[in-house]
Amino acid sequence: MDGIFQVYPQLASAKSVAAPMKAGSCSFHNGLTVHGAGANMTSGYRRAMTCAYMPDGNAYNGQPNVLPDAYVKQLGRR
Repeated sequence: MDGIFQVYPQLASAKSVAAPMKAGSCSFHNGLTVHGAGANMTSGYRRAMTCAYMPDGNAYNGQPNVLPDAYVKQLGRR
């Protein structure tokens, strides 16, 4: 998450807002909202599901992912 401040340094002074949630809860937010979660300190998994809604008429730009390949390759490594 810290990389976001390199791209958008003005966010470093923005006030964050905690949104505590009970187990099994969910949240809905705009995909452009800067968000994150602390480390999962339990022995269980933290599952997530995303849905992206786009206006009719959108077209695929040919880029398979907006993230750099090197970053995508390291995701999921332990």
